Amino acid sequence: MKKTTAGRQRILAKALRSIDEYTGLEQREAQQSGRHFTRLSRRALGIQANRAVCCAERLAEPGVLVLNDPVGSGKTLVALVAARLLLGGHAGAGSRLKKIVIVAPSRQVADLWVCRARTVGLNVHRLKPGERGTRYDVLVVTFGQLSHRLPDLPKNRDGLLVIVDEAHRSLHNQETQGHKNVRRITEGARVLLVTATPFQLTSNGLENLLEIDGDGARADLIREYGRAVRDWLLIQHRLGDPRETEDMTRLEAQSQRARKEMIRRLREARPDLLRYFMPRYPRSMMGMPKPFEIPEPAAVDIDADWAQAYHVARILPEFLPAGRREETSPRNSDAYMRMLNSSFGAWADSAVVQHAQRASRTKELTAQLKDSLGAEPLKHPKVAFTANLAVKNARPNKRRHVLIFSVYKETQNDLEKAINELVASKGLDGKVRVAKPENLSSARKWLKKGFNRTPSKDNPPIVMIVRDNLSESIDLDGGTPVVIHHDLSWSPVRWTQRMGRVIRASTAFQGPEAKDVHIPLLATDIDERMYGTLRGRDDLTRLVVPDDLRRLLEETLPDMADID
Repeated sequence: MKKTTAGRQRILAKALRSIDEYTGLEQREAQQSGRHFTRLSRRALGIQANRAVCCAERLAEPGVLVLNDPVGSGKTLVALVAARLLLGGHAGAGSRLKKIVIVAPSRQVADLWVCRARTVGLNVHRLKPGERGTRYDVLVVTFGQLSHRLPDLPKNRDGLLVIVDEAHRSLHNQETQGHKNVRRITEGARVLLVTATPFQLTSNGLENLLEIDGDGARADLIREYGRAVRDWLLIQHRLGDPRETEDMTRLEAQSQRARKEMIRRLREARPDLLRYFMPRYPRSMMGMPKPFEIPEPAAVDIDADWAQAYHVARILPEFLPAGRREETSPRNSDAYMRMLNSSFGAWADSAVVQHAQRASRTKELTAQLKDSLGAEPLKHPKVAFTANLAVKNARPNKRRHVLIFSVYKETQNDLEKAINELVASKGLDGKVRVAKPENLSSARKWLKKGFNRTPSKDNPPIVMIVRDNLSESIDLDGGTPVVIHHDLSWSPVRWTQRMGRVIRASTAFQGPEAKDVHIPLLATDIDERMYGTLRGRDDLTRLVVPDDLRRLLEETLPDMADID
């Protein structure tokens, strides 16, 4: 039951005060560190307050709600303010909670939730091994902790709110241990799933999110809509396949029927989508820049001998015999993904090469590959290209911070070595700094050292090389850096999360322009195919959310800009 208009206005004012306090503290911290900070407009703060109240009202009773605002728009803050309202019993009859459990994907992200929860006035505690957390209103745990011991929970689960961060990554598969562990505490509770990309999951993954509290019938109509989308996409794929032998006229007719069925299923699923998803507001309401598509890659030319060796290294797993045990097979996902990595270091360290070295017929081949690829980072064309591009943007005549994303630790090490060598050879020691943070705390130290401030003579540019473990839950935007995606990930979700590091509410969404985002790509068939696959998946993601559904998800909330 919602409050009256006057009562709701009072609740909105409470939410806005919490957000004001949080934003004010963030502004003071930015001023102390010299970081650029642009306070969000009253309108934008009002939107966040309104969303927090809406979340609290819709979680006044047990059930699942997905908070799917864009990356960088303040979902963490909205979720915490909603939790504070629910603890105070401000969201309607039966809304008062006894306990809140926040589940984070890692220790570093859990610490971030604790810090922000304290800022909005919650009695929060980061659960330690062996603790039950009895005397705290809000507990923060990781997925791993739930494997060992459950925290102290109310016997009646309708007095429990579970907030799951990065839910798209953790709950998409019912067979994973993470999903099973969260299911143990969410059944019958109120569940807030925080994710920017729920519709980039498969239809099964989406069902798994919505049914995390044990209500297996909840997503029936959404499931049928997902199946209709799948059927339409399959026909679209056949229409675009030059090898397709079926009559194109017949396929086009099937496509039209499939699209009509998809729209029909969408209309049927509309009430459920509105019930379980917070409507998304237009990006312009928060002053967010329009998202740009994955840019065209920068071709990295290579010589013929190196290209031949590189291609053989990529396809080598397919020609090696599989081991008796699955974990020793060169076809397993870890070994195969390592083969797709661009650095020699990761290739040489992979299970594939270990298999090859044990097989007498391939020893000579691997020796030739090693000689052709070269063991030094600067002999790898893409490592050299990225190093040159980074130093070019960081040197004194341009003076830009540079953020480089890679997939593997070995690649990160190779890039650090190559960039340091280049800085030294050009006499830029002390004028360009190179950082290789391994974790969240290390990255924050470099932020304080100047990465989140505009480069100047007193604040030399920093080239920060990070892996995908830092593509979530951290702000890396203060200096509006040039972004280089040295290694691509196969998932469009990862692309969205990476770009979310530099488009944040805390700096009024000052993201890089498209011209400041670079994707070095080896001029080889295999690398080009990987880029094409990512682009294709990104395009399919857009197709899965047709315009009419996109409008549904972006319904404008009431304008709360004039709240006193």
